[in-house]
Amino acid sequence: MPKIKVEVVGGIMVYCDHENYPTNIKCQKKGFGAAVGIQPKKVPFFPHTKFEELRNLLRLKTVVALGEIGLDRCAPAFTWKLQEEILVKVLQLSMPIRSVILHMRDAAGQHCGEVGARCLQIMKANFVLTQRIHLHCFTGTVEQVVSWLETFPKCYFGLPVWSESSTVSRRRHFGEFQGAMCSSKQMHLTSDHCRQVRVPQRSLERSPWRLAE
Repeated sequence: MPKIKVEVVGGIMVYCDHENYPTNIKCQKKGFGAAVGIQPKKVPFFPHTKFEELRNLLRLKTVVALGEIGLDRCAPAFTWKLQEEILVKVLQLSMPIRSVILHMRDAAGQHCGEVGARCLQIMKANFVLTQRIHLHCFTGTVEQVVSWLETFPKCYFGLPVWSESSTVSRRRHFGEFQGAMCSSKQMHLTSDHCRQVRVPQRSLERSPWRLAE
């Protein structure tokens, strides 16, 4: 069990696998909503016939965000151009009142450098500067944080929850980034745990109940 108790009062159910889009989305608990999008690595397999289905899901009242969507440079290089094309097309389905959950993953060993800059360019070209954006599992530098906030003041940063087995460099990077973000009042911690919210008998390292650790 977690050493520090955390009360989970809300969350977002993310549907970004087009093969498993729901026919309807119901959120029975207060504080919970849903997001629909396309995981970047799934882009090569996303049929054009699914765009209308995605559009209809975004019209549901229970859907509060578009996402996750974005760019993933860990995917084969021949898919990168298509990822950008689909990202722009999907962004056009959204409405300003909905938040956008961005997935940005650079090549191995990098921290959202080139891919973060490219995502920022695309967002600037397609959204007003008051758009709410959540950068999912952000691993960029403090300088990149400044660039995003200067362009989109309503940009929030989700931090990956490193486990005790994470590498020393990853944990050091997380600590430096966390310290810099504490003064911005826009540090939102997020967990990649994909199960429904309920207290498990054996709490996993990345579950919401370990956010305080």
